[in-house]
Amino acid sequence: MRCTQLILFFKDEKDNQKYSDYIQSILQRISNAEKQGSQLFISNFK
Repeated sequence: MRCTQLILFFKDEKDNQKYSDYIQSILQRISNAEKQGSQLFISNFK
């Protein structure tokens, strides 16, 4: 959850618009991992 919150923080920062597509990709992967009940993707970020 912390990882998602951190990404959402950066997503809301106007100065980081150039990362928008990259962030959306990460959020999508996290969403998919959660749907599958997998924590592997999240653990790779630690």
